[in-house]
Amino acid sequence: MLRPTALAAVALILGAPGTALAEAPLGAITGTLGGVERIWHTRLDGPGGRPGSTAVERFALLHAASLEGYPADDGGDRLGVLSIRLSIAPAGDHVLAARVLYYPHSYGAFYLSPPYPGGVEVSLARDATLEKIAGRLTTTLCWQADPLSLRDESRCRELDIRFESDLPLAE
Repeated sequence: MLRPTALAAVALILGAPGTALAEAPLGAITGTLGGVERIWHTRLDGPGGRPGSTAVERFALLHAASLEGYPADDGGDRLGVLSIRLSIAPAGDHVLAARVLYYPHSYGAFYLSPPYPGGVEVSLARDATLEKIAGRLTTTLCWQADPLSLRDESRCRELDIRFESDLPLAE
């Protein structure tokens, strides 16, 4: 019978669900948030085995791209998650709408961008099952205590990021 420390070592090596190694990163989001350099990794699965949401859905009038970035040192606690949602014209790389959320303390209160932040540049590379996305986004994120409250314009942070990631086709 394996001792608990041996089981933990095996889980770490094999990348058991719930460990940081369970899913290899699809890409990265790098830049500054509130003047502090940050790195987030995009993954299929979130920490603790929670389904991630890095994918693209293709519709007739738009492509809905989602990138969910987890800090490199998240340790599975879901602190500091950056979530980007983009609506992109299917012909070309024109961004129709964008929304960014930053969750500093798990998935409760969050910082939120305006509905159509300026400064979004995106390029897509397509094939039958996978898209690659790259771009740059600058916006101001303001505190929102819950989904029903208004953004607190007195508590804002500037966001300036670059992103590059694979985007699997959502099923």
